Amino acid sequence: MFISNMKQKASQYSRLIHFFANTLIWMTIISLALALGYFNTLTFHAIAELFTVIIAFSAFIIVLNTYNISQNNYLTFLGIAFGFISIFELLHLLSYAGIDIFKLHNINIDLLISIIPRLLQSLSLLVSFAFINRRLNIAVSITTYCFITIALISGIAFAGNSLKLYTAYIDFMATFQFLELIVVMLFATALVILIVNRKSLKFRVYKYMLLSMLASISADILLVVDLNMNSMINVASHILKFIAFFCIYKAVIQNTLRNPVDAMFSELDMIKNELAEKNHEISRNNEKLKHDIDDLHMVEKLLRKSKAWSRSIFEGSPVGIALLNTNSIVIEVNPALEQILGYSANEIRNIGISNITHIDDIEKDSRLFDNLLESNIESYKIEKRYIRKDNKIIWANVMVSYIQNVGEDFQFIIAMIEDITQQKENEESQRLLVERLEETNKELDNFAYIVSHDLKAPLRGIGSLANWLITDYKDKLDKEGADIIDLLINRVERMKNFIDGILQYSRVSRVKENDVEIDLNRVVREVIDLLAPPENIEIKVKSQLPVIKGDRIYIEQIFQNLLSNAIKFMDKPEGKIRINCKETEGFWEFSVKDNGAGIDEKYFNKIFMIFQTLQPRDKFESTGVGLSIVKKIIETNGGKIWLTSEVKKGTTFYFTIPMNI
Repeated sequence: MFISNMKQKASQYSRLIHFFANTLIWMTIISLALALGYFNTLTFHAIAELFTVIIAFSAFIIVLNTYNISQNNYLTFLGIAFGFISIFELLHLLSYAGIDIFKLHNINIDLLISIIPRLLQSLSLLVSFAFINRRLNIAVSITTYCFITIALISGIAFAGNSLKLYTAYIDFMATFQFLELIVVMLFATALVILIVNRKSLKFRVYKYMLLSMLASISADILLVVDLNMNSMINVASHILKFIAFFCIYKAVIQNTLRNPVDAMFSELDMIKNELAEKNHEISRNNEKLKHDIDDLHMVEKLLRKSKAWSRSIFEGSPVGIALLNTNSIVIEVNPALEQILGYSANEIRNIGISNITHIDDIEKDSRLFDNLLESNIESYKIEKRYIRKDNKIIWANVMVSYIQNVGEDFQFIIAMIEDITQQKENEESQRLLVERLEETNKELDNFAYIVSHDLKAPLRGIGSLANWLITDYKDKLDKEGADIIDLLINRVERMKNFIDGILQYSRVSRVKENDVEIDLNRVVREVIDLLAPPENIEIKVKSQLPVIKGDRIYIEQIFQNLLSNAIKFMDKPEGKIRINCKETEGFWEFSVKDNGAGIDEKYFNKIFMIFQTLQPRDKFESTGVGLSIVKKIIETNGGKIWLTSEVKKGTTFYFTIPMNI
């Protein structure tokens, strides 16, 4: 821990010493430059411009040699631009007054040459931002700058010959200041774009670019303020310009390598890394190949097992299986098919499946088989008959499939044949039984009507005779005789109701009308209107009743019997009957609740038995059939009925009806 802290402090001290050393060096350089500019302006300008040219061209050379490992196309573009900017800076140095390597006939040409590199620099900075996240074509960029350079030099040469014609009309100093202001605005715009895109650059690159642009803006502002080439302001402007170019150089270094010497080894490192990646990839491929070989061995084992399993399934299947070629020739059959058809495998191969097919099924089977071979269908299923070896006709459920593209010369048809003879015989027996049952029901229905008619005929005669006696001999009969005749008439009416109840009860499970949609809200209202309850009894439906599908007559009978019983046995001066409904697990659950006399729990089963009543029939006229009919209707339709009750407090009947009836 102590050693680690010591190393950390040593590193901090080292960075601090490095900072102060750099600061001292730059202060010394700037001081010497200012002193030189003060005592000898021409020498200062020559040295400053020369170093500027060297720095700009060095950045260009570094970019040309390291663009393939560059980390940012933005600075690569700037490096190319500064190479061509250095040409104009060199041209300005060689034509500078006092040096006169290139002698100019007009001093304004020197002003024109000095403004060109700054315009080119500011415009290049603006264009360079387009390549922060975009691919840069080096050849196109260099070619473009070559054309621009040639065009500008040609323009300067042309201006040198013709500019003297316009000297009297143009204020070149004002024009120069105007162009310098444009350059300042272009640099300021580039500075704003740099700040906006700072996250796209490394911090060190961003730092140097920020310093470069600030130095360039300051240098051009000083030139706008004072155009005197021999003033200290002009000296300060050249120092700032040198700093701006040096910062660009440092940014280019950061973009490629911190130390330019490392560029010689970077390509070698890249090749080394590529070789390491290739080696790693080869190792992975070898490992994968090893796994693939192991997988192939495993697949071979599985295929062998699969073949054994397939053979086992083929031999042991309870369903008959036949393999045929596309010419309907039998290749192989399993033992189950031998047992179904009664032929051995060799006999089936010799005879052929189609030759033991029942003659009435051959046409349909052949048509489907042809469609299968023509690829119109992938498979088909058919019920057909076969003629066994013992000439017995059997029924079979046959599934035929065309197995294709298994091999170039190996395509076959597989037929799976299930013996359904017993099923067909059972279906035929069931059909005959249903027909016989329907005939029996019709006979029972006719018998019930005949019995009903024959029983009702003497009852009607007795009733008519009793009514005749009470009408014609009313004055001759004493009270006891009249009561006996009234009792006789009531007994005759009760007997008729008994016969009707028996007839209705017998029809519930035998006679099924067409199911229709029934709006129970309407049905219940009609039943209530038909029963016409007395004023002291209130009947309310507490919830919205559903629309169901069923036999309307039977549904009406359910509500009519339950409501009529509730009305009939009401013993309260203010009777209340409530009808409710709710959903419960696929059923509609209904309830009919009253506040009547109630039923003792020991009679809960008795009330659903036919002809059973809890009150004497002379007190409450009843056949004892109503609740029996209700129970039979509900249970026949898949529901159930039950009740809860308290004596003297009331009764609630519950019943369910499936939602899908």
